[in-house]
Amino acid sequence: MIDEYEFYHGAVLRNILVECKYAVTIKVDDTKGRVDSFVINDKVAIHIKHSKKRLTPWQFTFSRDNVEELVELDHKYERLFVCLVCDNDGIVVLSPDEFLKITGPSNSEAYGIRIDRTRNTMYSAFGNDGKLEYKLARGVARIVEAIGGPQN
Repeated sequence: MIDEYEFYHGAVLRNILVECKYAVTIKVDDTKGRVDSFVINDKVAIHIKHSKKRLTPWQFTFSRDNVEELVELDHKYERLFVCLVCDNDGIVVLSPDEFLKITGPSNSEAYGIRIDRTRNTMYSAFGNDGKLEYKLARGVARIVEAIGGPQN
């Protein structure tokens, strides 16, 4: 049986492969017992979360374990991105700086992110500690740019 989250992970990985237009390597980097983090070409890590809510706003919760995993990935690889799959609407990509800017230091056991958008607009990102002052585009272009060209 295929778990539902696997479809969302597959959507992110497929988008990366299609946009790269060249061969890449993808490996699992699983430190906390969940397969939700991957590394591309041994240099760019991605952590995938999904919301199966059909309409905006989409909510994402990060436990302390999730955040610890993000910190480990950020130290281990050249770049890290948090991929938020908003059901079938699109994929939003956050850098660690953007993640921290909106979640801030939390006194609770969970960090929350809300992604919102109105029809035909880019995405807004909100967290425990505020809102990004700019909008985010749909897709994985930022990840593809960070991966760079074909491996030598």
